[in-house]
Formats: sequence, C-alpha cells, structure tokens
Amino acid sequence: TRRNYGAVAVEEADERLQEEVSIRHQQARAQAPPPLDREQLVRGELADTNDELAEARRRREFLEKEPEAARVTENTLVRKKTMTIEHLKSTRKLKQECSEKERKRQVAFKKRDEDRGATPAGVRKVVVQASKSPVKSHGLRLAKKDGK
Repeated sequence: TRRNYGAVAVEEADERLQEEVSIRHQQARAQAPPPLDREQLVRGELADTNDELAEARRRREFLEKEPEAARVTENTLVRKKTMTIEHLKSTRKLKQECSEKERKRQVAFKKRDEDRGATPAGVRKVVVQASKSPVKSHGLRLAKKDGK
C-alpha cells in the first residue's frame, strides 16, 4: 500500500533504491576477480587436466614398481628360507653322526673290556661270605655308581 506523501516522494524513494542497488553492484564487481576471456579459461582447464594426468601417470608408475619390489622381497625370503632349512638339515645330520660315533665308541669300549676279561658294565662279582640271609647269597649284585 502506498502512502500518500506526495507525488515527488515516491519518485525520490525509487531513485534512492536504484542508487543503492547500483552501489551494491559496483562493490560486488570491485570485489570479484576480473573476468577471464575464453582463451584463459581453456588454458586454466588445460593446466588442471595436465596436473591430473601427471598425477595419474605417477600413480601408475608406482603401482607398476610395487609388484616388482614385492617379487624381489619374496624371492629374497624364499632364498633365506631354503638356506635356513638346509642349515637345519645339516645340523641334525651332524648331531646324528656325533651321537652314532659316540655310540660306536661306547660299544668298542665295552667290547675291549670284555675281551680283557672284565665283567659287563654295571655288574660286578661280589664275594659273599657266609651270610644267613638267602637274598644276599646269590653271588651277583648290580654295581652302584662310584664303584661301591
């Protein structure tokens, strides 16, 4: 609703509003970056595309190198595992050979002692004097350690 301020009052209010709008538009234009021409827009888009392309190529190269590095690591670990297994086998074989050598040595000692007329290891002849106990008079006892 219009109030009746007079014929000139409405026109003056319209002019003031138009001036305010034009001032706001000028301020907005001053704050906005200058408009670019089409060539500059295309160049900017081209630069962005080139950056994305370079990034995609770097990523592809990395992904191509990664499986190769994984293969190298895997081959190294396979060689290490093989060497460890071989070392374990040789250690077991050496231990078995040593125990076999010791067993043969002990057998040779026992055979030598038997050939010399000694009693078998762990058994000794006990001379029993007249004892009243029938358990003690059997004649053989198992030898105790320390030769007692």
